[in-house]
Amino acid sequence: MRCATNTIFTREQLRNALRGIDAARFCEGVNLVPISPDLTEVFPDAEAVNQALRAREAAD
Repeated sequence: MRCATNTIFTREQLRNALRGIDAARFCEGVNLVPISPDLTEVFPDAEAVNQALRAREAAD
């Protein structure tokens, strides 16, 4: 499993990560926030999440 900027990891991927081996990959400039499975249809990738958060921040 590679850590990429526009990657949203599923709970299954995180559950199968190997402690100490995959941890460094997850920490390379990536903030992991689990989202509900039904939201993956609305937010298919990190860019969609970022756009929604930026729009919300601009509205405030």
